[in-house]
Amino acid sequence: MISDKNHNISKNSDFIMTILRTYRQYSIIVNNYQNRRIWLILIKFDAKSTFGA
Repeated sequence: MISDKNHNISKNSDFIMTILRTYRQYSIIVNNYQNRRIWLILIKFDAKSTFGA
């Protein structure tokens, strides 16, 4: 009975760790995407001010 309970706890913690890992990867991807957009906007702005395009 006790070992079964421990098994469930470890299963739950594995599940939580998987969610956390997935969330961390997702947030990294989102941050990279936002940074890329900011860079594109800056580069466009830079091109406008430099070349008058």
